[in-house]
Amino acid sequence: MCKRHLTKQTGLIIKWILENDYASIYYFMNQLTLACRNKMVSMPQLNGLSLLHYAVSHGRWEIVKYFVIECSRNVNSVYRGGGLNTIPLFIAIRQGDYQLVRLLTKLGADLSWQNLFAENAVIYACKHQQLRLALYLKKLGCRLDTDRNVQLCAKSPRYCLSSLLVGTSVNATDSKRDSIFILAAGTGQVNVLKILVHFSVDVHYRNQSLDNAISAALWNIQILSYGYLLKMRVYTRLERALAFELCGAKMILFQSRYQEALDMWDFSIKLRLRDTNGMAAKLDYYNKKCIKPIKEFQSALDISRMREDTKCCIEQAHLVYTRVRDISVWEKGTLV
Repeated sequence: MCKRHLTKQTGLIIKWILENDYASIYYFMNQLTLACRNKMVSMPQLNGLSLLHYAVSHGRWEIVKYFVIECSRNVNSVYRGGGLNTIPLFIAIRQGDYQLVRLLTKLGADLSWQNLFAENAVIYACKHQQLRLALYLKKLGCRLDTDRNVQLCAKSPRYCLSSLLVGTSVNATDSKRDSIFILAAGTGQVNVLKILVHFSVDVHYRNQSLDNAISAALWNIQILSYGYLLKMRVYTRLERALAFELCGAKMILFQSRYQEALDMWDFSIKLRLRDTNGMAAKLDYYNKKCIKPIKEFQSALDISRMREDTKCCIEQAHLVYTRVRDISVWEKGTLV
């Protein structure tokens, strides 16, 4: 059968798919050889969809089953039109067709397959608020413990709620050990923070960079997140002071923003002084000796003194990191 004749006959099959005329498709296709049927079903149309994708997008499960079984069409054939990269299972999930999704999984749909956004089937179902499908796919073994799942949870309140209801751990982390709570605080997603708190998230968790949610909000200048975390009343003054010290240390070590770092350290000292009175001598030394204000070195002639102060700031930044790492020390509020 020539390509021109195949195209003409394919248009007729599309008409039958729209009309859900399974009998006509069955009668016509059975007159062809298996190789010819497979070629016809696999041929992309004007919009890039094959007959299988077209049948799935219209929810014709009987026709889909016939194309896969009787025409030997690959159930995981990829549609790349329109800048997308999707398989029939994802089309069925977007349609919310539970019966069709079950059929495709029984026919061998690949549950580990990911689209261009690194989303597998269960993540895609949560993204489109298809909770029933998401629960079914998770039961089949589709994984939620991926970086993409954590990122979407931190960005979208609706997705976060759907993912948590399906089975994502409220304390889930990505490959960099950043939790959903820390990422949401760092991007100003207050509604996500509220959802996570409702599900009893660990608000004191720290990532590999020693950041917790409150220091992540400070570092990314997310005032709304910081304000909400303060209203929760779960962070002590010492924890807040430690967050300011950590951000100051990061400014010195990674960005050379000395004046802003010193301002943060000065504020952390005020917080510590309000919390305890027995550390005044240590705090006075900490303020005057270890952290000298940059404004004392405005003269361009005093370069050597400036260098000494910069070195002192860097040393103090490393001490802050050491103190934060020792959880038993910073919980007691003692100074290095």
